[in-house]
Amino acid sequence: MADRLEPCLQYGIKHWHPNDRPKSAYSAKSYATPPDPKVVRWHDTNTMFADSRIFDNVRRPVTDISEDNESDSLSMTPGPKTTFCYICSTLEEHQRHLLQYRPKRPVSAKPRIEYVAPKPRLKKKIEEVEPNIGDCLYRVDIYTGDKVNAGTSGEVYITMKGSRDVLYKTRLAKKTSNFSFMRNTKESFFLKGPRLGNLEIITIEHEGGKKNLRWYLDRVEITDMKSGMIWVFKCQDWLDNSDSRDLIGKEKEQPIIDYDITVYTGNKSFGGTDANISLTMYGANGQSQKILLVDSSKGQTCFEKGGVDRFRIPQRDLGELKKIRIEHDGKGVASGWHLEKITITTNAPKQIYYFLYGGFIGKDVGKGHLYREIFAKKSLPKEVTTGPKTTYLVTVQTGDVKYAGTDANVFIQICGKDGKATRKIKLDDARNNFERGATEQFKLEAPDVGTISHIIVGHDNFGPGAGWFLDEVKIKRYILKKEANKYVKKEEKKREKKEQALRKSRENSPDQKRKKRRDEDSEEEEEDNRRKLVPPLYEECVFPCNEWLANDEGDGLVEKELKCASSMLRFSKDEQEEKVHYTVIVHTGNVKFAGTDADVFIQMFGENGRCSRRTKLDDSKNNFEKGMEDIFELDDINLGTLSHIVIGHDDSGMGAGWFLDDVIIRKHLSQKEIKAHK
Repeated sequence: MADRLEPCLQYGIKHWHPNDRPKSAYSAKSYATPPDPKVVRWHDTNTMFADSRIFDNVRRPVTDISEDNESDSLSMTPGPKTTFCYICSTLEEHQRHLLQYRPKRPVSAKPRIEYVAPKPRLKKKIEEVEPNIGDCLYRVDIYTGDKVNAGTSGEVYITMKGSRDVLYKTRLAKKTSNFSFMRNTKESFFLKGPRLGNLEIITIEHEGGKKNLRWYLDRVEITDMKSGMIWVFKCQDWLDNSDSRDLIGKEKEQPIIDYDITVYTGNKSFGGTDANISLTMYGANGQSQKILLVDSSKGQTCFEKGGVDRFRIPQRDLGELKKIRIEHDGKGVASGWHLEKITITTNAPKQIYYFLYGGFIGKDVGKGHLYREIFAKKSLPKEVTTGPKTTYLVTVQTGDVKYAGTDANVFIQICGKDGKATRKIKLDDARNNFERGATEQFKLEAPDVGTISHIIVGHDNFGPGAGWFLDEVKIKRYILKKEANKYVKKEEKKREKKEQALRKSRENSPDQKRKKRRDEDSEEEEEDNRRKLVPPLYEECVFPCNEWLANDEGDGLVEKELKCASSMLRFSKDEQEEKVHYTVIVHTGNVKFAGTDADVFIQMFGENGRCSRRTKLDDSKNNFEKGMEDIFELDDINLGTLSHIVIGHDDSGMGAGWFLDDVIIRKHLSQKEIKAHK
């Protein structure tokens, strides 16, 4: 049946659709009669042939066909009486295809080589293996007993065996060449090693050069600096030369205290969650285990919108709390959770720690992380509404990245080291502020908070695309007269102490060196008198950010606390406006794909915490190509002796990676420095 259908496939397939059938298909030359359009149904798979009038001819035996009828003679096709063909439209067309068929001649060709496809490479998921080398820090305290000649100058080695791993033989020594274990002393050593788990046994080996060298070991205490667990291994025996001792450890009992944890859920839409919330505390004495916060009275997690949930967790004393890690498992519908803040209170001693957040934690927030690490605060700044006011000049630099600008309402709160803080002040003027790459300055009048420690900056997330990329904030706080006078008096006392020390050094110095040193000291005194008696004009602080303030970028926060990176007192307007010329020479490495088309920036740091602004390195040339040297000329404030630089790029463009060889900075002396050198 398949052989008889081949001609139809060969000649009829191109006429499958009625719109593609040529007129020759119905001509007399092709032995076909045009089908009746009222009867024809093209290629209906439910019918054998489209012309229903010829079904009888198909079912009739071949011998009954008359030889005089030319059309009937064409119906003498071999095959069974009921032959179906769904390609042809009529029986005549089917017969014509069979007559036109010519078998293909066999083609002599080389035998084909069967292609065997290689097995597909399956991308196996690489399991994240926790590193076991140098991952944990252990403090080993060696207690030498109070016996006669208990100390030793020999070499001491330790091997620690835990439930998970082993820290092999390590020497306990210090950098001093004449180090020894003295009688009735404690010596501490810090060792890096794998996570050993619960310490079970240690081996102490004593090796000395003298045969009669002995050492009385009282005990060994080992502290896991990460978890805070302490194990005690008692010996209370003599270790002879080339002697080793296996000691079985016991975990040291530590005091248990109660931690009162209060969790404040934000009063935002969909702020609550049904997910399971966990907390980990980090203190000076180690960290706690992951604690599931469950209301014991209800037997389930709470955290409803605008709710306050309290938990009392007994835990070993972690010391002063440094930070916490709060997380949830993302279970339930709309598991995102708006955390306002967490407070933790300890009773021994009485102390309250504040952990402020004020944002959502969820899969659809920022980078999608379901955890946050929040640092502790021992006190909250108190807003000051009364008292003497001063002027703050706030300079805001919006980042030069895509969609960096915002039309939301931006505010700032300035906090001092004494716990004082201004109210949240809106930054706005008649211009269209906070556009991409823009720098704006705002003059604020607010109560004086003293030396600035940090600021809180954010926006109300109003309007579409409210996300804002903040580069940095600079603040000039003009110092009040009372504070300036205190500074002058303080510096005068320092000068008096220095003068007294110089007088003593002159009296004790030899006669031949006294004259030369007196001249040098007099020059220093004149320089100090000229500088220190001038009261400061203002304090200049820099607060770098370089992050998004957006609910769909970064950590999802629209309000951030920025620490003061550098602070400097300015004594005159001329000193602040003094500019110095710098030549920055950048060498790109001569390795494959070393160049970059990303935007490169540099920031220089000098004496007394002074730093330059973050400057983009760019000119008309195609910079930072493989093996090239690029030279840039910059004008910035006088930083004194440079201490270090920060250089990087924005990772824009394809293959933005950059191989930096080195950076050379040449400082051109200012007029004051030229006079000083002369």
